Amino acid sequence: MTVEEAVRRVAKRLGVTGRAIICPYAEVGMDVDKPHQLELMRKDLAKRVKRESKKKTSGKAAKKETHKKKATRK
Repeated sequence: MTVEEAVRRVAKRLGVTGRAIICPYAEVGMDVDKPHQLELMRKDLAKRVKRESKKKTSGKAAKKETHKKKATRK
């Protein structure tokens, strides 16, 4: 069964219209209607932000180092 067929069948059975959204992030399907769920999402977001800032910082350091090497070669 294709995703489109599954959507069609579910929509027909429930009497609603809708669509499937393919997403690599499981968090988009998580309910955040209870305090402990909100806390889980906040912790996960904080980890992701920290990880991304480390990536950006390490990328900038690598660019500076490359620039330094080019400047000393001249």
